[in-house]
Amino acid sequence: MSGFLLLAHFFCGQRGRQSTGRSETYTLVFESPCIARLVGCLYSDQVLCNCRGQIFASVLWSFVALWVGCLSGPVLALTGPECLAVCEKGSLAEVEAMLSQHTMLELARVRDESGRGLLHYCIRREPAFWQALLKAGWSVEKETGWTPQHEACLIGNLEALTALAEMGVPLSPKEPQNGGTPLHVAAFNGHFAVVQYLVKQGVEVNPRDREGWTPLSQARDQGFQNIVDWLKQHGASR
Repeated sequence: MSGFLLLAHFFCGQRGRQSTGRSETYTLVFESPCIARLVGCLYSDQVLCNCRGQIFASVLWSFVALWVGCLSGPVLALTGPECLAVCEKGSLAEVEAMLSQHTMLELARVRDESGRGLLHYCIRREPAFWQALLKAGWSVEKETGWTPQHEACLIGNLEALTALAEMGVPLSPKEPQNGGTPLHVAAFNGHFAVVQYLVKQGVEVNPRDREGWTPLSQARDQGFQNIVDWLKQHGASR
């Protein structure tokens, strides 16, 4: 019996001992309320087990509960849409709590219908939000399709783009829909400082997307003459 109690104490929590005259009663205190409920404790986090044979069944159920509880994952885990909502409009504390409840692998799988992930959403906010993801170990090198680099260039977030570049990510990936590069995106949206940064980092200045557009032609089409003139001065010819 003492062997079972030691095992129960190790896996399930703490153990207390009470004397009730002719028999002794042991109390198993479960660390996880969900496991306690699974073994029949709907109104308490303790299981009282009489020494006369009940201890074996109770410990057996606690092992089963532990196994089921491990399979069920964290009690406070968020769904994919909830994670997106936190990164879109939640507080920094909520973002940090989300990071503590999930692995990076789990969070990297969360995408909206356009393929944007949590880092994309955070790049649209203050630096502390996307910095929290990067410090937590976000695998930026595994981002494909419409990358965080594209997103940073879309909104003109030069600080985030610079941080990504310092982590070694490529600055000229092509997005899957039209084959545009971050330079295309920055030029089309008139983000002059971002255009300058990308070119100074050595990206190709004359890439074409699937429709034949270059960053220069897109900037001209959108009326950003300052970008057109600067690109021409730095090797853009079409």
